[in-house]
Amino acid sequence: MWKRRITLLRYTSSAERTALLLSKQFQLLTEQQLIDCILQDHLQLSLSSMMTPVADDLLDEIWKDLSYLQSRIDTLDKSKPILVPIHGSPRFTLIQNTTLPTIFGLDIKSFVDCTTVVFVHVPYYSVDHNSLINNLQWEYFLLKMNCKPPKINLPENCSITRLPLLPLFTMFTEEKYAVLGEFIFSAQTETTQEYLHQFPIVAEVNNEQEIRPIARIFDHSISKDLSSLPRIDIPSYCRSLAIRMGVRADYDLITCVTILEYLSAERITNIDLYIEWLGRLQLEVRQKNKTVDNDSLFSTCHLYLPEQQQFCSLKDLLILSSNNDQYHQGILSVCKYLKLYLITPTTNQSYWQFKDLFRILGCQCNVSVVNICLTIDSASNDKHNFLPLGDYLTILNENGLETMITLFQYLNHSILQCVIENAKDTDLYRFIIENKHPIAPCGSREDFEWRFALISKQISTELKKITDVQFQQQSLPLLTINNQLIAKKSTNIIYACFETKIIQNLSRKLGKRHFISPVITRTCPLVLAMFEIDYVERLGRIKWFHKNVNLEYKLSQLTRTFQDTTGDNELEVVNSKYVDSHLCISDISAIETIDENDNDIESYGMESDYPFWIFNKTIVLCAAVTKDYAIKASIAVSALATLLHKRNHIPIEEAKLIARQKIDDCTEFQSDLLSAIASTAPNMYSYLDVIFPTDHQTIESMAISVGRHCTIEKDPEDIGIAPDRFGEDQIYRSRVEQQNHRDKSQIKRDSWMNPAIVDGIEHIRIGVNAEHFFFVYLQELYGTIDVTPIKNWRSSSRLKIYPQYTRNIDDALGYDFKLHDEKEYFSQGTGSTTKICYFEVKGTSGSFHEEHTTFHISQNEFETCQSIAYNSKRKEREAYLLVIIEYCLDPQKIALSKIINW
Repeated sequence: MWKRRITLLRYTSSAERTALLLSKQFQLLTEQQLIDCILQDHLQLSLSSMMTPVADDLLDEIWKDLSYLQSRIDTLDKSKPILVPIHGSPRFTLIQNTTLPTIFGLDIKSFVDCTTVVFVHVPYYSVDHNSLINNLQWEYFLLKMNCKPPKINLPENCSITRLPLLPLFTMFTEEKYAVLGEFIFSAQTETTQEYLHQFPIVAEVNNEQEIRPIARIFDHSISKDLSSLPRIDIPSYCRSLAIRMGVRADYDLITCVTILEYLSAERITNIDLYIEWLGRLQLEVRQKNKTVDNDSLFSTCHLYLPEQQQFCSLKDLLILSSNNDQYHQGILSVCKYLKLYLITPTTNQSYWQFKDLFRILGCQCNVSVVNICLTIDSASNDKHNFLPLGDYLTILNENGLETMITLFQYLNHSILQCVIENAKDTDLYRFIIENKHPIAPCGSREDFEWRFALISKQISTELKKITDVQFQQQSLPLLTINNQLIAKKSTNIIYACFETKIIQNLSRKLGKRHFISPVITRTCPLVLAMFEIDYVERLGRIKWFHKNVNLEYKLSQLTRTFQDTTGDNELEVVNSKYVDSHLCISDISAIETIDENDNDIESYGMESDYPFWIFNKTIVLCAAVTKDYAIKASIAVSALATLLHKRNHIPIEEAKLIARQKIDDCTEFQSDLLSAIASTAPNMYSYLDVIFPTDHQTIESMAISVGRHCTIEKDPEDIGIAPDRFGEDQIYRSRVEQQNHRDKSQIKRDSWMNPAIVDGIEHIRIGVNAEHFFFVYLQELYGTIDVTPIKNWRSSSRLKIYPQYTRNIDDALGYDFKLHDEKEYFSQGTGSTTKICYFEVKGTSGSFHEEHTTFHISQNEFETCQSIAYNSKRKEREAYLLVIIEYCLDPQKIALSKIINW
């Protein structure tokens, strides 16, 4: 017996035991009596000798008391005071005044602020320092008896090499010891628990043992396919303890997030692993309605994108429900310049199944107006979009022009969608959505009135507010007609205008005004409204002069036809040589009346070759010079079709058919009957009352330089040739260097070879190859700056060679190529006038022979040719040529055989 005030007697028989008890001088020592004795002693000592040095034998007795009480913890009254030895001193004190010096047997005193802390003596009584089980029992006992848990405080960025190793879970040999461990861990403060997550443990990494923080360790059973992941074996009865200590032992949210972060940190490219753990994360978020720390995940988690062979942060993902074919190129440009990675049903589609998860995580799921504005701003500083002139940021090249047009049209679409979705029941919605005429075509009176109503400071401010666009320091660069990008400033004047010829006439004072590209003007009214770009058509007026040298004659039959067809009995059709008009404009305000003394109004003579003009109710056919009635009739058809389209809102193709049918019945295209307006005072017209015979597709492709024009050779590969055509293109460019259509000696009549009979597919190949070869020939003659796919090549065969250039294609024109032959390579002009040439290209599989080879000529081609051949005025400035290319199926022999001025 270790208790000094207790004497034990050993009896030899039951009779002796009975006699001793009957003597009243001895008591039977029960377990409870011994406990009470221990507690009484501790109470007495606490009143007399606590915190004073004592003999070792007394400390030893206290340890033995504690050892006895430890084994009977469940029967103790935990409110009774007990004493414990103090670490580092021959003293003892009440247990509630002390702090536990170990956790899981680890001495953590050095990680606790010791200035006010009294630790229980360690090592504990009769405990091997390495004995986890005994340490657990002592820690459990001390905590149960109200010993205070330690408050760990680790320095910032503490290295795990300074921290003691946590015990392996396999060292918790039985479930009851794991339960002790759970109690010990849960008794710690929240801060201490967080710090314990940083303590190291031995884990298996790539079949080798390494030391890692326990919170970065995974249960071997859930990471079998990730050998490089720090893993550890956890007995089933220890899973709860392991999870509390931070081990990723369950498919919970933190585990999923941690493994996704690990996959990207280790640059693992196995996409199946990303899909597996994204799927688990999505299930966790959906079923358990848990939230994720998006900021942390965005900064640490990346996905591997096999299509790009790159890792992408979640914050750089762009999730779209469809590719939106109409604006697909715009979306790709946004991704390129904003460094976003697209996930759609067809792009990086392996991740499309997680679209809802990405939305919950806060990934970008739409392209905003701000995104597009930032893209335009970035593209305007990309030298790859410009010709190599000056600072390389002056004139857009073909690809840069295409990019900018696409982006501005995408911007206009996005602004419209923003208004539809966010401005219901507002004046802005009524101005933009409800006030727009449902069928009025672009450039009609109704369209102009709607557009003009949008040009105001209020509309601009509201559009910027609803789209979150605020360009205060620097305005967005806008695309001008001369392929430049100009930002609106107080120091420059920028206008929008539908008509290229009007822009040409108003641009005579170089540098005074800038004009938005007509294709942007027509297709992007909301962009113009947002940045307050006013219209020439709103500000200006047109003055029509009636002179004796150019009298107007009334065409009564055509007048009746126009009136009956349009339902407007006020119309009058007149004939004249030309229209003498002046463009009046003021940069101060819209012109209401013309004051000859008003210095703010500038007037420019309008130089144009329009075949007709429409001034309010007067249709002027500029056909008095020609004697060809077919030409007069075609002008009348064009005028009537334009009138039906712009004022009666009939689709243009239908309007052409109606006009042609009506004019076919007319026989009077010339008159000696003077019109009432002949030789009268000039008339002033608003642009709302004037209709121009504009060929919109030509305007789209037209590139006009206001200033000096420079021609620089560039690499044809930069144009974006289809990969499967690059080889032929290189061969063609080599062969055209030896071609000269003006050298008659190259044509050998006696070497004719009968062309092979080919099937439909090869027939198409012949046509495509012939046009491709001739396009390369034109570039050889004029250079790649002056001859481009969009501007000159008008047939759909172009898409086989340049698939990304889809604009300005029309197979109904009656020709394949259009070129202003300024160098007179193909047709001689008269005087200083050079001709515009239209080329129809024909190809053959073998050689060409004038007597044996035949070609099919379509009705469109025939009519286009005749419209030039039988119109003396057009013949002076235009030519229609038939180009014959032979050996079209053999790139090594393909050649230009003959060009016929038809």
